[in-house]
Amino acid sequence: RAFRKDVRNNIRKAVNLGVDAEIPDWRGDIDAFYKLYLRWSKGMGLPGHSEKFFKLVWETFYPMGMAKIAVATMHGEPVGAKLFLIDPHTGYVLQNWGAVLDFGLKRYQINTALYWSEMQWCIMQGHKAFDLGVTSEFHHGSHYFKAAWNSERQDVYFCNMGDFSRTKKRDDLNAGKLFRVFWKRASLPLVKHVGPRILRQGN
Repeated sequence: RAFRKDVRNNIRKAVNLGVDAEIPDWRGDIDAFYKLYLRWSKGMGLPGHSEKFFKLVWETFYPMGMAKIAVATMHGEPVGAKLFLIDPHTGYVLQNWGAVLDFGLKRYQINTALYWSEMQWCIMQGHKAFDLGVTSEFHHGSHYFKAAWNSERQDVYFCNMGDFSRTKKRDDLNAGKLFRVFWKRASLPLVKHVGPRILRQGN
């Protein structure tokens, strides 16, 4: 009842349109997640992490029950996924990496369905806090979406290696428009192999 009305409606809409979101318990989910993430990186026009990065995260934290993946399917095919991390000692859940197969599927409310499946699972597991993730202060759409879940906003500051000012705010809009146009048109092999190298050089 605390959620904004449009979110409640969109949760129901996703179900009615055939979106099925759940938290499966299978080690191979990381492969399905990465395939979606790679397409998300291309569609967003932003370089992403490497396949090795996600497999190391999964192999390290999954056996300890500290990593889970929510998967959304339509007609039995994966169309979205979210990888989140859990601190079992504090009951704190961090929603970190998400991906949707195609931005043309926006009307199906896949992202909303994934968030709701995560929250339901976390409630059933007795977890205490759900972090909706970091958003740039310039991304008004993301702030509007996350506020709908009755969330509490907290300011977060970042510090680069060698920068001790503690005043550097995250700004995802630093990626130039020309680069994003190029990245959206790039081939998947280029996105896969070159993206992580770009990301390592800084945000």
